[in-house]
Amino acid sequence: MAAIFQKESKVFHKIPGGYFAIVGGFIFIALLLVAIVLYSLTVPINWFNQFVSNLGIGPNGSAIAFSIGTFIIAVCLYPLVLHAGQLLWMTPDQNRAKLNNRMVIIAFILAMFAIPGLILVAFFNMGPATILVHGIGATLFFVGTVLYGGLFWLCIEIHKDSTFLLRICTLAVLGFFICFMGAVVILVAQNPSEMATFLASPSSYIIRILGDVTDTRLAWIRFFEWWFILAMVAWNLYLGYHAVKMAQKRHLTRGPAL
Repeated sequence: MAAIFQKESKVFHKIPGGYFAIVGGFIFIALLLVAIVLYSLTVPINWFNQFVSNLGIGPNGSAIAFSIGTFIIAVCLYPLVLHAGQLLWMTPDQNRAKLNNRMVIIAFILAMFAIPGLILVAFFNMGPATILVHGIGATLFFVGTVLYGGLFWLCIEIHKDSTFLLRICTLAVLGFFICFMGAVVILVAQNPSEMATFLASPSSYIIRILGDVTDTRLAWIRFFEWWFILAMVAWNLYLGYHAVKMAQKRHLTRGPAL
């Protein structure tokens, strides 16, 4: 696997992978806003009452806008992850090269689970027939993105090429993910019978808990999910921008590609 990172792909000399993430991120934000507006024509959006994915089963075409935006940003993440790995790869003579390169490979593998998870979210909504697949996809994306994003950030720190804003975006993703998981833990702790229900039938439990917009116990879980997803979009946008700057710096240092 190391071979795909040791040499920068020729296509990225013309179009750095970060540009894909930037374009995909802005398209997702635009279509997310469209989905929210269309959804709100029938039912007002409340971050305590609806998960973000409720847009995927929303009325007035909001489901289509949400699914298209989700699929586009997912596809655009592939060039970002590949190019970021190539930019962060170190030659053996560089300080901490072994540690850095291991993290690049692990981050790439994690991304290959996280991004398909987001594609599952785009194609399988929270309807009763597909909500289980949707939940699996969302879990892969959430956990995988936090892990591969954290590893890429550590690699950038090793390169001593990080910025204050990148650190803020990364910490925001980690912070809101911790808050999201904390809200889940509190829910389980306050309702111990929920664990028994989950263990008795995991699929039925996931279908019920994700699909029940009337369950007020999920209010803070929904709230922090919104912030977590928005933080991830901001992180991907800034990482895309940062990757473009890294590519420009490398090309200026090494000269034009042969």
